[in-house]
Formats: sequence, structure tokens, C-alpha cells
Amino acid sequence: MIYQFVELAAAYLLGIITPGPSLSLIIQNGIIHSRNASYQACAGIVTGIAVQAGSILLCLDMIEAYPIFLQVLKIFCALFLVFLGAKSIFLADAFDEVKIRNSLRTVKKKIISS
Repeated sequence: MIYQFVELAAAYLLGIITPGPSLSLIIQNGIIHSRNASYQACAGIVTGIAVQAGSILLCLDMIEAYPIFLQVLKIFCALFLVFLGAKSIFLADAFDEVKIRNSLRTVKKKIISS
């Protein structure tokens, strides 16, 4: 458990020190609002990372303790992917079809004109 925590902490530390959207949010809050708003954004980001790391460690422990948990998780995720695929197939709007047709016409016109 402690080795998993150390590995996860090292990965998160590398993720935190690299510039990205969280750093730009902190800088933006510091420039536009105040230093206090920047501290609040830091606290929110660190809290979110701590919750995510805790849930990852909890799931890893559950997978080690109960191997059936991994099988149930795989089945649940597969069913969710099937649901998303069916939803995207059956709930396609007519607007999307018109948009695709228009983009294909535009591509054909550009090919012919060039």
C-alpha cells in the first residue's frame, strides 16, 4: 500500500509541476482578482487531486482484496460503452446528417476547383 502511495504521489507531483490548465487558472485568478482568489484556486486543485488519488488507491486495494471486483468493473464498463455506442447511433440528429453532406459537398468542390 505504501509503495503504491509513493508511486502515485510521484506521478501527481510531476503532473502538478508541469504547466497546464490548473496553472493558468491560478495565474488568471491572481491577475484578475487577487492573491486570495489564487490561493483558493490552489486549494481547490489540491483537494481535487487528493480526492482522485484517494479513490484510485481505494480501487486498487479493492482489486487486490476482491479479484471479482475487477471482473464486475470490466463488465460494467463494457455495458457502459455499449450504451454510449447505441445512444450515438440511435439518437443522431438530422442536423448532423445535413452537416456531413454539406461538408462532403465542400470537399468535392475544393477538389474539383483545384
